[in-house]
Amino acid sequence: MELKIVLAERLNNLLKKKGWSTYKLSRKTGLTPYTLQGILACRYDDIKLKTLILISHAFDMSVSEFLNDEKFLYNNLKIDK
Repeated sequence: MELKIVLAERLNNLLKKKGWSTYKLSRKTGLTPYTLQGILACRYDDIKLKTLILISHAFDMSVSEFLNDEKFLYNNLKIDK
């Protein structure tokens, strides 16, 4: 599966779990709602580490916790080199 799809699924699941909108996450991260909607719509092939840190922090988790899903294992991802 493509990384951008796995990231979008993980983010969507966390938003649902918290009952948050992209607007609320935007306010917590400082990222624009457009950026967050772009991630959810899989518009970006590469997400900056800074963005991932801001999102993880908003959910009170580390980046490691955010990525702690077997979908993120290298063998499960389609990554262009």
